[in-house]
Amino acid sequence: MSDLGINLTANEVLEIAVQIERNGMIFYQEAARLAKRADDRRLLESLAEMEADHERIFVEMQATLTPAERAGSEIEGDAEAAQFLRAIAGGHVFDVTANPADILTGQESPQEILSTAIGLEKESVVYYSALREIITSPASKAKVEQVIREELRHVAQLSRQRAALR
Repeated sequence: MSDLGINLTANEVLEIAVQIERNGMIFYQEAARLAKRADDRRLLESLAEMEADHERIFVEMQATLTPAERAGSEIEGDAEAAQFLRAIAGGHVFDVTANPADILTGQESPQEILSTAIGLEKESVVYYSALREIITSPASKAKVEQVIREELRHVAQLSRQRAALR
């Protein structure tokens, strides 16, 4: 047990990843709905689709868990990574239960929306990097690394788009 008093199963760790992706998808869908420029709307819609793809990857990984991993085998591996994942689960780093679209008022500039999106993408990269450290299955590790690369591409895409607006 961590000093945060939170035990996590592999299933719960993946459930958090699913929620992060779902939150990202909802944020991008709402931001696209509010976007005034067609280019911004298309970018945000494509990012929403990619988040939905990532959600499917983590749901598939959950489906491959053994009954012991689903029922209660605590996460293993790198102790610091595990502690970080527990801190997220406890809401000590960021709240995965919050709806990120709730922060959109419709008054944000495209630059503000993109800055928020970049921040959300960076948070997910940090989470998935910790997740990669505790995963033992080479196939699952490869999937998480694929998601990390795609999230990093999102950060670069969003950064280029934000710079073009300045």
